[in-house]
Amino acid sequence: MRLATLHLETARYGDVYRAARLGRLRQQMIRHIKRTDASAQKVEQALASLAEATSTHGPARAASVGPRLCALTPDDVRNEAAAKEEGLLRYST
Repeated sequence: MRLATLHLETARYGDVYRAARLGRLRQQMIRHIKRTDASAQKVEQALASLAEATSTHGPARAASVGPRLCALTPDDVRNEAAAKEEGLLRYST
């Protein structure tokens, strides 16, 4: 950067120095804002996929979760057995 004067105080606090510093700070702020926006988008996407995967009534539950990964409670076992007896359950998990 070329300064208009060699006098240190005028060069350091002069209009040219302040304009150059302001431009540099503005570029840094824009870069930080873009980086923050990109990170926020990634977090929102991760939260959306987590919410979809953990929803109990979502359309992607059966496809994305796959086989049952959680432990069955005794009520689940009784309900499944009753459904099998009544012919309501066509497949076993």
